[in-house]
Amino acid sequence: VRRRHRPVHPRHPRDVVVGNGEGVCGHATGKGKDVQQAVEKAYQKACRSLVHIERFENYTVYHAARAKYKKTYIKIFPMKKYEGLRVNQIVEAICDCAGITDLSAKVIGSHHPMNTVRVTFEALEKIQSPIDIAQSRGMSIYKLD
Repeated sequence: VRRRHRPVHPRHPRDVVVGNGEGVCGHATGKGKDVQQAVEKAYQKACRSLVHIERFENYTVYHAARAKYKKTYIKIFPMKKYEGLRVNQIVEAICDCAGITDLSAKVIGSHHPMNTVRVTFEALEKIQSPIDIAQSRGMSIYKLD
Protein backbone atom coordinates (compact mmCIF):
# COMPACT_ATOMS: atom_id res chain seq x y z
CA VAL A 1 0.00 0.00 0.00
CA ARG A 2 1.40 3.38 -1.00
CA ARG A 3 0.56 6.38 1.12
CA ARG A 4 0.62 10.02 0.28
CA HIS A 5 3.20 11.98 2.21
CA ARG A 6 1.66 15.38 1.68
CA PRO A 7 -1.64 16.32 3.32
CA VAL A 8 -4.77 16.56 1.18
CA HIS A 9 -6.44 19.96 1.32
CA PRO A 10 -10.14 19.82 0.51
CA ARG A 11 -11.52 22.16 -2.15
CA HIS A 12 -15.01 23.60 -1.80
CA PRO A 13 -16.86 24.01 -5.12
CA ARG A 14 -19.71 26.55 -5.09
CA ASP A 15 -22.22 27.70 -7.71
CA VAL A 16 -23.23 31.36 -7.82
CA VAL A 17 -26.00 33.00 -9.85
CA VAL A 18 -26.01 36.79 -10.23
CA GLY A 19 -28.50 39.11 -11.91
CA ASN A 20 -29.98 42.58 -11.88
CA GLY A 21 -33.65 41.52 -11.96
CA GLU A 22 -34.13 43.10 -15.39
CA GLY A 23 -33.19 40.26 -17.74
CA VAL A 24 -29.41 40.18 -17.27
CA CYS A 25 -27.95 37.29 -15.29
CA GLY A 26 -25.02 34.90 -15.21
CA HIS A 27 -23.67 31.87 -13.39
CA ALA A 28 -20.30 30.36 -12.55
CA THR A 29 -18.61 27.76 -10.36
CA GLY A 30 -15.70 28.60 -8.08
CA LYS A 31 -13.39 26.43 -5.99
CA GLY A 32 -11.32 27.47 -3.02
CA LYS A 33 -9.70 26.37 0.21
CA ASP A 34 -12.69 27.63 2.18
CA VAL A 35 -16.30 28.41 1.29
CA GLN A 36 -15.89 32.19 1.34
CA GLN A 37 -13.00 32.09 -1.13
CA ALA A 38 -14.97 29.75 -3.43
CA VAL A 39 -18.01 32.05 -3.40
CA GLU A 40 -15.87 35.10 -4.13
CA LYS A 41 -14.17 33.39 -7.10
CA ALA A 42 -17.53 32.21 -8.46
CA TYR A 43 -19.02 35.70 -8.06
CA GLN A 44 -16.18 37.27 -10.04
CA LYS A 45 -16.54 34.69 -12.83
CA ALA A 46 -20.34 35.07 -12.91
CA CYS A 47 -20.06 38.85 -13.28
CA ARG A 48 -17.86 38.30 -16.34
CA SER A 49 -20.28 35.83 -17.97
CA LEU A 50 -23.56 37.76 -18.00
CA VAL A 51 -26.21 36.97 -20.62
CA HIS A 52 -29.42 38.74 -21.61
CA ILE A 53 -32.67 36.79 -21.21
CA GLU A 54 -35.57 37.77 -23.49
CA ARG A 55 -38.73 38.43 -21.46
CA PHE A 56 -42.31 39.04 -22.58
CA GLU A 57 -43.61 42.27 -21.00
CA ASN A 58 -40.93 41.90 -18.29
CA TYR A 59 -42.67 39.08 -16.43
CA THR A 60 -42.42 35.79 -18.39
CA VAL A 61 -40.78 34.18 -21.42
CA TYR A 62 -42.04 34.47 -25.00
CA HIS A 63 -42.47 30.76 -25.72
CA ALA A 64 -41.87 27.29 -24.35
CA ALA A 65 -38.33 25.94 -24.44
CA ARG A 66 -36.52 22.75 -23.56
CA ALA A 67 -32.88 21.88 -23.04
CA LYS A 68 -30.65 18.99 -22.02
CA TYR A 69 -27.34 18.89 -20.17
CA LYS A 70 -25.90 15.45 -19.39
CA LYS A 71 -28.78 13.55 -17.69
CA THR A 72 -30.77 16.65 -16.75
CA TYR A 73 -33.67 17.84 -18.91
CA ILE A 74 -35.83 20.92 -18.43
CA LYS A 75 -39.07 22.13 -19.98
CA ILE A 76 -39.97 25.81 -19.54
CA PHE A 77 -43.45 27.20 -20.18
CA PRO A 78 -44.75 30.79 -20.07
CA MET A 79 -47.51 31.60 -17.58
CA LYS A 80 -50.16 34.30 -17.42
CA LYS A 81 -49.51 37.39 -15.37
CA TYR A 82 -49.83 37.02 -11.57
CA GLU A 83 -49.78 33.20 -11.68
CA GLY A 84 -46.32 33.09 -10.07
CA LEU A 85 -43.42 30.70 -10.37
CA ARG A 86 -44.19 26.98 -10.48
CA VAL A 87 -40.63 25.70 -10.48
CA ASN A 88 -38.14 24.02 -8.18
CA GLN A 89 -35.93 26.05 -5.82
CA ILE A 90 -32.89 26.30 -8.08
CA VAL A 91 -34.86 27.47 -11.11
CA GLU A 92 -36.74 29.91 -8.85
CA ALA A 93 -33.48 31.53 -7.74
CA ILE A 94 -32.41 31.93 -11.38
CA CYS A 95 -35.78 33.44 -12.31
CA ASP A 96 -35.51 35.92 -9.43
CA CYS A 97 -32.09 37.02 -10.68
CA ALA A 98 -33.41 37.36 -14.25
CA GLY A 99 -36.57 39.24 -13.21
CA ILE A 100 -39.00 36.54 -14.36
CA THR A 101 -42.08 36.48 -12.10
CA ASP A 102 -44.46 34.09 -13.89
CA LEU A 103 -43.10 30.80 -15.21
CA SER A 104 -43.66 27.06 -15.09
CA ALA A 105 -40.80 24.59 -15.43
CA LYS A 106 -40.28 20.87 -15.02
CA VAL A 107 -36.84 19.37 -14.34
CA ILE A 108 -36.62 15.76 -15.49
CA GLY A 109 -33.84 13.29 -14.77
CA SER A 110 -30.95 14.19 -12.52
CA HIS A 111 -31.63 17.03 -10.07
CA HIS A 112 -27.98 17.75 -9.31
CA PRO A 113 -27.76 21.50 -8.55
CA MET A 114 -24.84 22.28 -10.87
CA ASN A 115 -26.46 20.49 -13.81
CA THR A 116 -29.83 22.10 -13.09
CA VAL A 117 -28.28 25.58 -13.21
CA ARG A 118 -26.54 24.88 -16.52
CA VAL A 119 -29.58 23.35 -18.20
CA THR A 120 -31.81 26.20 -17.01
CA PHE A 121 -29.48 28.79 -18.51
CA GLU A 122 -29.31 26.80 -21.77
CA ALA A 123 -33.11 26.81 -22.01
CA LEU A 124 -33.43 30.51 -21.16
CA GLU A 125 -30.77 31.44 -23.72
CA LYS A 126 -32.74 29.60 -26.46
CA ILE A 127 -35.73 31.91 -26.03
CA GLN A 128 -36.07 34.46 -28.82
CA SER A 129 -38.33 37.46 -29.20
CA PRO A 130 -40.64 37.67 -32.23
CA ILE A 131 -38.42 40.44 -33.64
CA ASP A 132 -35.34 38.17 -33.52
CA ILE A 133 -37.25 35.33 -35.20
CA ALA A 134 -38.50 37.64 -37.96
CA GLN A 135 -35.00 39.01 -38.59
CA SER A 136 -33.54 35.50 -38.83
CA ARG A 137 -36.18 34.66 -41.48
CA GLY A 138 -35.62 37.89 -43.39
CA MET A 139 -39.05 39.30 -42.55
CA SER A 140 -40.32 42.38 -40.77
CA ILE A 141 -42.99 42.83 -38.09
CA TYR A 142 -45.91 45.22 -38.49
CA LYS A 143 -47.78 46.39 -35.42
CA LEU A 144 -51.54 46.68 -35.88
CA ASP A 145 -53.57 48.92 -33.60
